[in-house]
Amino acid sequence: MRRWWLLGICCLTMTLAAEGDRPRIGLALGGGGARGLAHVGVLQWLEANRIPVDYVAGTSMGGIVGAMYAMGHTPDELQALLGEMDWTALLQPMPSYGDRSFRRKEDAREYSARLELGLRGGVRTPQGLNAGHPVGLFFSRLAWPFGVLDSFDSLPTPFRCVATDLLDGQAVVLDKGSLPEAMRATMAIPGVFTPVEREGRLLADGALLNNVPTSVLQQMGADIIIAVDVGTPLGDRESLNSLTGVVGQAVGVMIIQNVRASLGLANVALVPDLVGYSSSNYGAVGELIPKGRAACEQKAGDLLRFSVDETTWAQRQAARAARRPSPPVSPTFLQVEAAPATSQQLATRFDRYLEQPVDLRRLEADLGRLYGEGRYARLGYDAVRRDGTFGLRIRAVDKTTGPPFLNTGLNLAGGTSNEFEVSLRARLTALGVGGWDSEWRTDVSIGSTFSLASEYYRPFSGSDLFLAPRAFVTNDRSGLYRAESQIASLRTERIGGGLDLGLNLGRRSELRLGVEYANVNSGVSVGDPTLPRFGDATSRVRLRYVYDSHDDPYVPTRGWRAETELSGWTTALGGEQAMLQWQAQVSAFQRLGRGSLLQLGRIGSSFDKTAPTYATYTLGGPLRLSAYDQDVFRGSHYVYGALGYLHPLGSLPPLLGGRYYLGSWYELGSACERLGEATFRHSLSAGLVGETILGPAAIAASLGEGGNRQVYFAIGNLF
Repeated sequence: MRRWWLLGICCLTMTLAAEGDRPRIGLALGGGGARGLAHVGVLQWLEANRIPVDYVAGTSMGGIVGAMYAMGHTPDELQALLGEMDWTALLQPMPSYGDRSFRRKEDAREYSARLELGLRGGVRTPQGLNAGHPVGLFFSRLAWPFGVLDSFDSLPTPFRCVATDLLDGQAVVLDKGSLPEAMRATMAIPGVFTPVEREGRLLADGALLNNVPTSVLQQMGADIIIAVDVGTPLGDRESLNSLTGVVGQAVGVMIIQNVRASLGLANVALVPDLVGYSSSNYGAVGELIPKGRAACEQKAGDLLRFSVDETTWAQRQAARAARRPSPPVSPTFLQVEAAPATSQQLATRFDRYLEQPVDLRRLEADLGRLYGEGRYARLGYDAVRRDGTFGLRIRAVDKTTGPPFLNTGLNLAGGTSNEFEVSLRARLTALGVGGWDSEWRTDVSIGSTFSLASEYYRPFSGSDLFLAPRAFVTNDRSGLYRAESQIASLRTERIGGGLDLGLNLGRRSELRLGVEYANVNSGVSVGDPTLPRFGDATSRVRLRYVYDSHDDPYVPTRGWRAETELSGWTTALGGEQAMLQWQAQVSAFQRLGRGSLLQLGRIGSSFDKTAPTYATYTLGGPLRLSAYDQDVFRGSHYVYGALGYLHPLGSLPPLLGGRYYLGSWYELGSACERLGEATFRHSLSAGLVGETILGPAAIAASLGEGGNRQVYFAIGNLF
């Protein structure tokens, strides 16, 4: 790093001598979310007209574009880089489903409300909707060649960005240290992105106090200041007819006041025409960049007087390129910045990156998997130097809310002819109980189903094997039907426990072999009191395997999930039933055109036995023969299949949910006591399926045989 820095200084010195007394030009790039992509067009126009930028300062999106330019990227490189980015993935608020550990996948499927609560010191919500992990890794990759800097003046173009300290209400100029952390801090919109803790400060978006940082350029020594304002203008009276409109306008008023003061310090103020583009239009890169060039054209007379001759320009470009370092290669030491309780585990996990060339993609994949375990708010990395040697720094930021963590969910199903069922559910997960990878989780459900269950998950040290003792009590309701007419409501209570020996097969699959013992009581709660009651002690040996490659826990668009379980009910362990049961279910999604092909399959059998009522299989209800009442069909065997198509329509506002689809699906299934007596029913449905803040939801109309029809609404695990 020292060699390239000295070479850059020499080139810069010769360039400055050649340029004589030319005034030093500073470029202030303002914040505005996606509207800030117009900054790239401004940089393109300035370079095309040989107007040098000696200093750059930015806030929020202006800080990000400014940092990328200051690192030595050309404007055309920025356009290519920003145009190829998957903004949806980069700005996603949670770990991608594929990156989550298997147990965190289970959490997301079974407890699908998006907001995770923490119970450290009381019930606490996150500091923001988005911890910024993916975008933080992107910044780490960009800044990797530079490492942790003593001063941002040593970049190819001297740089500053602005953040706001939420603790003392002061603007903070970031001028040294970790460049990725500085970029992450300047964009931390309060409530949207979590703040960044740095040197005892809690930093958020600098737009709150200095959205177009012209004053910072004055402090850096700029003689001429070009300012670019891409902020969202204030709304009209019509936009103030809601609470969100008034709050947004109040924030806008606060920002626009500091912008007006900042533009007063500029020699040239550029305000691109961005009408019709919001701060979230990241997909409009190709449209926004030309807006920046057009704004420069409008002020061409003011700007061109700063143009330099071709020789001077070529010397400047060469000096700037010379200050771009080669990426570091093989780190000799590891530096971990994390809470003391986890730093040693991280050191053990990442020491394999020492003494060999660093594969950044592999490193980011490992950090993504660690992020997917649910312990950290975000992770990042930097190159660091110590006594002339190069090392790797891992930054791990704990969640401020927990552990323990609380995930919640809602199961709701109701139609025009069947009973309304609703259960509120919660899962409390404590991490690191008795070991780094150990977990203790407790599930509670109230409503149509009352249950309490607890499991302790303990991996063997250095192995993928684990032990999982568990205990449970459940009380659920289902209907009893005769000739498709309900004759009673059945309540079944189970109290018991079990012990599983399992094998963690990676992020996608898990295998368990275990024993379970329970007391089961089942009887009529509403209806004919003469119907028989059951009270059995049951024991079984269970073999269960789950594989999950879905791309989303709520409404997948590709991948498949398979779950199969073989149960040997036995009297040898104290049970009163002896039989063999097997069941399996598959849900597969395949991209087809703009949408996805949906395929569902379920099968279960008690082989040559007649199962007691509490161990039978049922069909009926949403996506289980949707045109029929909940659990209307019951038997010792069942088979079911569905084929459908989901066509994307759009997305809900981020605070309300995600994507929603227009779907249609055909279902065929039967539940029977004897395989030879199976009677298959049909159901055809159409409706809306989407991701809401409460979880996956569907509202659909279904038509079956014999006049059976339903218009139903469901929230919960649909697939």
